[in-house]
Amino acid sequence: MTKKRQTKKRQNAANKGEMPPVDITPIVKEVQLCHLRLRKSASVLGVITNNPPELRQAITIETGLNEADPKEFLVQATFTLVGQNPDDQEALHIEATFEILYKSDVLAEITPEQMNAFGQLIGVNNAWPYWREFVQSTTTRMGLPAITMPLLRLSPTPPVTAQSKKAAKPRKKRHAVTKKKK
Repeated sequence: MTKKRQTKKRQNAANKGEMPPVDITPIVKEVQLCHLRLRKSASVLGVITNNPPELRQAITIETGLNEADPKEFLVQATFTLVGQNPDDQEALHIEATFEILYKSDVLAEITPEQMNAFGQLIGVNNAWPYWREFVQSTTTRMGLPAITMPLLRLSPTPPVTAQSKKAAKPRKKRHAVTKKKK
């Protein structure tokens, strides 16, 4: 009976356009970060008015095996920040593409869905600090007040799980030791 319920939930999730969770544990356990580098960037300063522009951000992720080495895969994260003035004129456009190279001995066992989910969660998480610094330094160099990007808050699609197979051990509580006065 439990299996039927799980199947229904998956079918309902698929009908709503949601995907069932993808387990990225095999990658997370074995992966090594080889390098992270800025691959491409562009910035344009448009019409600036007295009103601060409305900022919108987009993130695009691409994943794939490295053709030069079958034990390596690439995550390419492209971040775009666009600022629109109230009169729909573009005030600011900043874009950066970061290439992240990972190495793993278990790539033959990994599905494309797992690789994409890994890129959406771990790849973006690894590149985010570089994106934040890029936006802040670029806006400063444009003569604008520095824009500080917020902390990363992801809602990955498809849902990603990275669970350990070992159960967490309960921690022992430590009690404060009080000394008696003499």
